[in-house]
Formats: sequence, structure tokens, C-alpha cells
Amino acid sequence: MPPKKRSRDESQEAKSSEQDSAIYELIKSKERSGVSKTDIKASLNLPETQIVKALTSLCAKGLVREVKGARRGLKHYVAAGFEPSEEITGGSWFTDGAIDTEFVSTVSSIVADQVRKLGVATAEDLHETFQRVNLFKSGVSLQQVQQVLTVLKMDGRIEEVRSTGTGVSASVMRGKVCYRCCPAREASAAASVPCLVCPRIRDCTPDGIISPRNCVYYKKWLNF
Repeated sequence: MPPKKRSRDESQEAKSSEQDSAIYELIKSKERSGVSKTDIKASLNLPETQIVKALTSLCAKGLVREVKGARRGLKHYVAAGFEPSEEITGGSWFTDGAIDTEFVSTVSSIVADQVRKLGVATAEDLHETFQRVNLFKSGVSLQQVQQVLTVLKMDGRIEEVRSTGTGVSASVMRGKVCYRCCPAREASAAASVPCLVCPRIRDCTPDGIISPRNCVYYKKWLNF
């Protein structure tokens, strides 16, 4: 008895399954780098309609996921089990291919505050502190800390100096690049001391009902 011939639909389904498998294996082989539709077309020489159909099917099955890249929003596909590389996502600064301005602002404020508290700090010091206390869940790289320091310097909030190895910079090796708050900022902070304009300053005593200990304005100034 001759073997039963496969119907046209069955043949197309088998061919489609083979193409899906080929695309999946290609994506999986790229690990964290993933691939774009253009990469798939160039590697497998398949029509775009088939590629789109296969990617839709693979995503629905949870075998691959779509990642919006930081570069011009180009979509990449990464196999399940792999975290997309920072080269694709743009790192912690980006969310869904767009720069996370709120996160950048938060990191900038914390970096500026740490520099103020330490008096003098290097990029390495700041990065080590953030790593040790696990301040940011998504993590912040040394390069990102340096980027923030550069922006803060351009904004005039901090200044770049060379350590003298003495005084406030005694903990930093002599000649090493470090950062400190700009004198203008410190002067501005001093000029804004709430005590200078407080109408109850004459009634304020260290242990009195009105005192620096229970003054909400004074506490806010200390956290400037």
C-alpha cells in the first residue's frame, strides 16, 4: 500500500514549524545579544511575513521575548532564560527603550548628597558605597556614576579637584581626581539657614520648648 500523501495544508504547517525552529535556534544562539528581524532575514533568507508570523508564535509560547532597544527603539528578540545585554537595553538608565528620567534624577540627587556628606569623594568611592548597601535594585555601574558626576559638574553642583592627600581629602590618594561641592553651593546653603530669618530666634534655646532639636525647618536645612 503506497504511503499516504500529505495534504497541502499539512505540508505548509510542517514547513512553518521548521522555519519557526530555525528562527528560535538562531535567537537562542545569540544568547543575551538577541537578534532583530533584519538580522533574522539576513541570516535565514526568509520572507518578512514568515518571520513576523514565527516571532508572534514564539512569543506567544513564551520561548522568546521582545525587547525594545535603546538605539532608535529597534526591537530585538531574546530567548527565554537570557537577560538582554546592556548594549540592547541601554542599562539602568533606560526603561522600555526610553531614558528613565526619574531614575536618573534620583541617582543624581543621591550622588550629590553623598559628595556633600563626605566632603570629598571619588567615583570609585561612591560606586563602592552603592554596591555595598545595595541602594539601587537594578544596580548602577561605575561608568554610570562617572556620567552622573560629569553632569553634576556641568550643572555647577560639584567641582572636580585633585586630592592633596591632606585635610578632607586625606583618605584619597594624593593627585587622584575627586569631587566636592562647589563653594557657591556651600555658601548658598549657609545663607539659607532658617535661624537667620526666624521670628522666634530670641526664644530658641538648646533645651527649651523652642530649640534646634524640635525645629522642623532646621532639620530640613540639615538635610539640604
